[in-house]
Amino acid sequence: MRKFLFLIIVTSLFANDESVYYKDLPDSTCSRCIPEYAVLHSSIPCVKSCHTQCWEGNFTASFLVWQAKEDGLIFAINNKGQTSTFDLNLRGNNVQPDFKWKPAFKAALGIIFPDRDWDLLAEYTRYYSHMNTYSRASVFGSGAGLLPAWDIPGFLNSPVFETADSHWHLKFNAADLSLGHNFMVSEHLSFRFHGGLKGLIIDQRYLINYNLPPPGLENQPFFMQFQLHNDSRGMGPRVGVESKWRFPDNGGHVLANVAGAIALQQFRHSFHEQDFTVQGSGSLVENAKVTHKVWLFRPCLEMLLGYGWGFCFGCDRNYYFGMKFAYEAQFFWQQNLLYRLTEVNVWGQGVQYQGDLVLHGGTMSFEFNF
Repeated sequence: MRKFLFLIIVTSLFANDESVYYKDLPDSTCSRCIPEYAVLHSSIPCVKSCHTQCWEGNFTASFLVWQAKEDGLIFAINNKGQTSTFDLNLRGNNVQPDFKWKPAFKAALGIIFPDRDWDLLAEYTRYYSHMNTYSRASVFGSGAGLLPAWDIPGFLNSPVFETADSHWHLKFNAADLSLGHNFMVSEHLSFRFHGGLKGLIIDQRYLINYNLPPPGLENQPFFMQFQLHNDSRGMGPRVGVESKWRFPDNGGHVLANVAGAIALQQFRHSFHEQDFTVQGSGSLVENAKVTHKVWLFRPCLEMLLGYGWGFCFGCDRNYYFGMKFAYEAQFFWQQNLLYRLTEVNVWGQGVQYQGDLVLHGGTMSFEFNF
């Protein structure tokens, strides 16, 4: 009995000895021993059940076609009322920017540790957008037309305009650094749990112009312009999970990822209004400027659902190339803090819109392991 136990102990020691485990591998200690299916993250695509003795890398380039949408950017009310009692005849609909689809890109660089269970990934996302919206409405002396949504209520006899245009500039930059751990639940399912930091730089410019008032209205401004800035910088912790569901024998897999972060952001926003009004034989220019700076915690949520495919290649199948097509959405709470004056009798009295920012659209990625 003692001899039998001694034999089991010695056998187990040799079975876990890496020098014995790697004795049948090629001369390169970085070769993977068993080529197999593409699993979870690109960190472990070509190996099934063994470990390598060197560091590896991963590069991913993504091309995006996304749409940016944000609350609180309504710039006019298109009034349909045409009767003589203007105050009791407001029947309109809101006019907001025409949110268009724009191209963007994302790049990621990863380091895979020798034991292949852990990896470090750095990712950068850039999305720039510029949207112009123009609106025109029929104007009547009774008040039908475009009402400026950003004007102080009750100021200058409730101005009405025939045309309005808005110009929204968005510059979105995000950087993520995550340390991930990979789990293979089965031959067809794997997970990557990760945690790290998220950095954000989000700059917004919003320019609004109102033109062409109805004739015959006294003290009616003939031109109004609003220049609004909303910039934020921040960083905070980020956690998430990535899953890969593999189809047998064809290299394809379904991707389902979710991540969340809470960033401490510094918001800097400003409000600048200019009104050009005709009075008698001259003109009057009125200005209003308000600036703010504040620190706030803001959460964000990221989701991805898609399909990927890839294969191992090279003389010893030591490299991996993959592609994926996915729908991705990122939700950022209360990113719009544009300031609006609301009280004509109290100078500087105003509110912040607290609008949410959403980025979503299609993502096509190419990844390479080396």
